[in-house]
Amino acid sequence: MKTYEEFLDFLKEHLEEFIDIFPKEDEDFFPLTFAFARFLLLEPYRWKELIKEWPKVNFAEENDEEKIINFFNKTKGMKLSFRKELLNNDIEILKKAYSLFYPIIELRDDFLNSIFRLDLKSRRYKKIFKHSDELIKRIVKKINELKNNKKIISLIEKFTGDLSGFSLTLINNKNLLEQAIKDMM
Repeated sequence: MKTYEEFLDFLKEHLEEFIDIFPKEDEDFFPLTFAFARFLLLEPYRWKELIKEWPKVNFAEENDEEKIINFFNKTKGMKLSFRKELLNNDIEILKKAYSLFYPIIELRDDFLNSIFRLDLKSRRYKKIFKHSDELIKRIVKKINELKNNKKIISLIEKFTGDLSGFSLTLINNKNLLEQAIKDMM
């Protein structure tokens, strides 16, 4: 059984190879690298088929005002972040925010959680909301541009091929992935 340290070394070694494609100086380095690596770790055997449709961004549709308000009141940190909107009963803004945050918090959408990981950990919900449209579009565009890059395909094949021997516990450990990417930065 391979250890946490070995998996961390694996991640650092393999992700370092992606730096030519995902420059560390790029403002989207962390969200792009984290989202890409999470996708490969979750789907190491089916990535060739699934990457064609990935990333797929899912937003929630909800018109029940009571359900939306309850979501903001019961979700830790949301009530504080959207205090002004809740006090003013600004249902249009709350609907837009719900559309983004429901898949992140309740459905645990892996792509959205990946690109907003650092701000989610700090519960910077308002910051996420303000920059979400722009960031999502940028990350999706960058990923779509990379899908047919021969160099990235060979790096993906190497990454997923060398993944065997690691337990699912290690592969699914988001904190190790975060640590590896932060160490690279």
